Amino acid sequence: MKLKILLILLCVISMDAFSQTGIKIFAYYQDQLPGTVLKGLDESGKAISKKESAPVYFIYVTGPASIKVYPMEAWIRGKHYMATADMVNKSPVEIRDNLGKSIVLVPKLSGSVQKLNLVQLTDGKRFPIAKSKSLSNEVVVVYKMKGAFYSETVKKLVRLEPKSNE
Repeated sequence: MKLKILLILLCVISMDAFSQTGIKIFAYYQDQLPGTVLKGLDESGKAISKKESAPVYFIYVTGPASIKVYPMEAWIRGKHYMATADMVNKSPVEIRDNLGKSIVLVPKLSGSVQKLNLVQLTDGKRFPIAKSKSLSNEVVVVYKMKGAFYSETVKKLVRLEPKSNE
């Protein structure tokens, strides 16, 4: 009896280990400050107020270099996006803040790194499981790998220092 329980437990643990795809998501957002330069004047001579700009998202998908990953869609804060990706030539991936200080978005890795390009969609019927996962996670990325579809989640986006625009 103990042997059967041990075998079942070992089988469950090994199946869980094989279900891991080795994909990791790095997710950030950055608010855009409108700046101080006037947009112009309206017909009555009043300054035209600048519109609030949407945050910029930096979403990176990393994985083994030997396996090609095809991002399909993403859900970010409940909004549905079509996702395509551009390969990043090297890691670490860094950006500069307003003071020129370097911020590491993706650490040095031996595998591949892809930056997601997002286009907002309204239809969310293609991968309904991703929409349901988006209710409890700020980021859900659906991708195709070795002919099968998978999804990875990020509980909370990391906030970067806002960027000042002129």
